[in-house]
Amino acid sequence: MSEGRKARVGLRDAVRRFLTPPASTDPDEISIVRILCGVAIAVAAIVTFLALLMVVLTPATAVRGVLAALVVDAACAVLLVLGRGGHAKAAGRLFAIGSWAVMTIAAAATGGVTAPSIIAQPVIPVIAVMVLGWQEGLVAAAVTVLTVFGLAWAQVAGLLPQVEFAQSPFARSAVIASWVVILATLEVIVAHNIRVTRDRAVTELGKRRVVQRRLSDMIDNAPFASFSFELGDDGRLVVTHANRSADRILGVDATRFIGMTLDDAFPHLSETGVEAEFRRVAEDGGTYDLADLPYSGATFHGVLELHAFQTAARCMTVFFSDVTEKRKAEEQVRYMAYHDPLTQLPNRKLFNDRLGVALANAQRGGELVGLLFVDMDGFKPVNDRYGHAFGDELLVAIGERLRTSARAGDTVARFGGDEFMVLLPQVAGIAQIETVARKLLAVLAEPFEIDCTEVAVGASVGLSMTSDDDYDAASLLQRADRAMYRMKSEGRGGFRIWE
Repeated sequence: MSEGRKARVGLRDAVRRFLTPPASTDPDEISIVRILCGVAIAVAAIVTFLALLMVVLTPATAVRGVLAALVVDAACAVLLVLGRGGHAKAAGRLFAIGSWAVMTIAAAATGGVTAPSIIAQPVIPVIAVMVLGWQEGLVAAAVTVLTVFGLAWAQVAGLLPQVEFAQSPFARSAVIASWVVILATLEVIVAHNIRVTRDRAVTELGKRRVVQRRLSDMIDNAPFASFSFELGDDGRLVVTHANRSADRILGVDATRFIGMTLDDAFPHLSETGVEAEFRRVAEDGGTYDLADLPYSGATFHGVLELHAFQTAARCMTVFFSDVTEKRKAEEQVRYMAYHDPLTQLPNRKLFNDRLGVALANAQRGGELVGLLFVDMDGFKPVNDRYGHAFGDELLVAIGERLRTSARAGDTVARFGGDEFMVLLPQVAGIAQIETVARKLLAVLAEPFEIDCTEVAVGASVGLSMTSDDDYDAASLLQRADRAMYRMKSEGRGGFRIWE
């Protein structure tokens, strides 16, 4: 490639880079810059052409025409610089104000409303609407209308000079043709901008549809169930989609619910308050999570976990999964953490919790709390003779007798081995505790029948009770323990009170 050709290509590329709108993530900003750059280039080119034409046709006014062209070209250059610099709004306002001033002065100097420059007045609000928006476009339109009426009034009142537009029909035709070219250029620019905007909208719509299709495929193949809803004008949620996992959880073809309202498809949800939250998510956005929702419908009975989120305006999707077995397992774990696995009675941990609550309540109300420490007599020989399985069944039977013999509100717990605790949260005095002890001893003295074998065991019981100034749990347990061992040392088969 020759040096001259390289220079021409380089100059062309530099001009192209300068005239190309800058990169921006805002489509509106790109459209504004395109409009401004196109208008500035068109106006500068045509005004320069008119100046050269004036030099040829009317040499007497050549200097004035050239100066006017230089001013307009300088203004167009400022527009280009502002547009390229990212100041599109400022460039748009400069163009609107400058165009209005130039056209108004030209019309006033060349015949008022009969001047060709008046033709360009409607162009100003059109450009203002495209570049600055409807509000500023309406202001520009109002100013333009007032300007035209003002020029007409001034012309009728004789305030404007009656100046002939040009010296020859050819000049008049040339200038009018130039304005026609200006309007045609503006029309091309507007049409181009509309096409670019339409193409961009089509592209964005295509991308959005691709994303929605991928999201739909992902939801359809998700391991958790989902329903999509649309909020109607009547405030009711209508099912618009259900994935395949919903069939598995509900046990029916979930597509049967499409087109139904939430009330009709899942009437039980209306009683839980979930429907109101769903409407909030569909209308206002955000999310809604519910970890445990007991549901008993026509096709499903269990516990659901819900996660709802907005997918589009007035649309939402709910992911839900069946956590019935999971919640049962968690409940079983919690139960086993506080209960003896053999007798199902409260264990030491749960007993201590209830003892602490009972002592706190008793101290506030000035009441008394009683405690019975029950230790079985003769259990070890039975366990050694018949085996551990027999001994376990015997412990279960002992625990059941203690539980059914205790008062409502009392707590019977297994502390380990053949030791049991009975908590009496409210007692009138030691006499009431002794009555309970005698009843339990009588119940435990009756023979037990385990696997068709009758065995008899006894029990030693230690009693303790709070006092007006002592509500300490450790002290209460220690006194009951000492009383029980004292009973054992004295012959067993009865109860003793702490000293």
